[in-house]
Amino acid sequence: MTNFVQEKGRRDRARALIVYVPAWIIDPVLLIFIPVHRFMENELFIKITQGDEHAFETVFRTHFKSMCFYAGLLGLPPEEATEVTQLTFIRFWERRLELDPAGGRLDAYLYTALRNNSLDQLRKLKRHGRAEVLPEGMASANPDWLAYKELEKRFREVLDTLPQQMKQIFTLSRLEGMKYKEISAAMNISVKTVETQMTRALKRLRTDLKDYLPFLLFLFLPE
Repeated sequence: MTNFVQEKGRRDRARALIVYVPAWIIDPVLLIFIPVHRFMENELFIKITQGDEHAFETVFRTHFKSMCFYAGLLGLPPEEATEVTQLTFIRFWERRLELDPAGGRLDAYLYTALRNNSLDQLRKLKRHGRAEVLPEGMASANPDWLAYKELEKRFREVLDTLPQQMKQIFTLSRLEGMKYKEISAAMNISVKTVETQMTRALKRLRTDLKDYLPFLLFLFLPE
């Protein structure tokens, strides 16, 4: 009976958190992905700046797979994407004492840093003339590569179903890191139009890719 009460309590708390969707963690008992309140993520950010390794591990487990996939969308092959994501977390931990949680959201900081690191790595690959894809034989024998390509294919398919303007706005915002005002100026449309189109694009992507959301946390980033 005690275990049942404890389990019911866990489920009730989980349901209470479902209304928030800024980040995800894996609950080992419920075996589902549970949204984490932004306040909780900010608390983790504060604890990390104080040297809390458990808080850092929680953030790592929450965002690692999604960040690897995001780095892949920016052009890195899976192995490079994994290495750059790990490097981003290492630098994040090394700089923890310099960070200010009041300066912005934790996920926004991580994905911005990852994007910059990924673009740096892409430039290095091009300078050294390294291929950005695995040879066909290696790809067919690499399950991580195949899983990544399958997810990327599905993501691109859904992205291609968006109206052209909506797709362009999403790409400029999420994949090229432009602010809404910059997109507005570049496309000669109002900021309000950019905001509306982004809201609709994110709603479509979150709905059509709901089975993959733990790998697509960048869909929940602020502007």
